Amino acid sequence: MASNFVPMETTSPTKLFHIERRDNVSILRLAPHPFTQRYESIHHEYNAVMRQMEDLSPPYLVFDFSDCRYIDSIMVGTMAQLTRRARTLDGNAVLIHVSNQIEEMLRSLMMLESRKAAWQKYPSLEDAIADLPW
Repeated sequence: MASNFVPMETTSPTKLFHIERRDNVSILRLAPHPFTQRYESIHHEYNAVMRQMEDLSPPYLVFDFSDCRYIDSIMVGTMAQLTRRARTLDGNAVLIHVSNQIEEMLRSLMMLESRKAAWQKYPSLEDAIADLPW
């Protein structure tokens, strides 16, 4: 797959995600501590990703945890909602660079095995893209 790399925005300490787009794949790199974000920020970024998914056919989301050290139930709920929307549009979502700590947090929130999300994990973006479609 030829890559059309499009940086969607620059990294900011007030951002929940740093978003990049490669063809019909949106890479959402989570902030190191997304739980510090205010509701308005989370809602704004959620809406931005939802709008972007409408332009992708089908939409594929990659949640990149390479910088993230902690998540909370609000963040997991946001990820689950984005995943459900991608799947409604015949796309999907996966996780990359998931540390043992993040994996345990997801498991404790019962989201790794949940039918609501049931994300597949990949060690890297390259591995995830090589396995498209998910």
